[in-house]
Amino acid sequence: LGPKGNSLKRLQEDTMTKMAILGRGSMRDKQKEEEFRQALDPKYAHLSDDLHVEIAALAPPAEAHARIAYALAEIRKYLVPDSNDEIRYGGDYNGGTAGDYYDTANYSDDIGLDTFWENRYL
Repeated sequence: LGPKGNSLKRLQEDTMTKMAILGRGSMRDKQKEEEFRQALDPKYAHLSDDLHVEIAALAPPAEAHARIAYALAEIRKYLVPDSNDEIRYGGDYNGGTAGDYYDTANYSDDIGLDTFWENRYL
């Protein structure tokens, strides 16, 4: 998310989409998250799902598809860092260092990212 959500805000502006981080672990207050999950309120039903990102675009279908594809490519840089990517070695766009955001372990590109995305066309 970056400091004060600035990375997410910038991604939304750059890609002309709306993004929401949803699912188990998406709230800072774990006790409140558990209360909401047990309340069975439809508004908080996503808390029973795995952690995921919802990306929405309000545009004609072809343009919405292109925006969401661009957003997926951009957000992937934050979720599955390449060992040579610009964010890791150049610091993120908010002035942090790579060590602030990523573990140095090797990440596989074969983790089935499709399962993390819930795309919606409006």
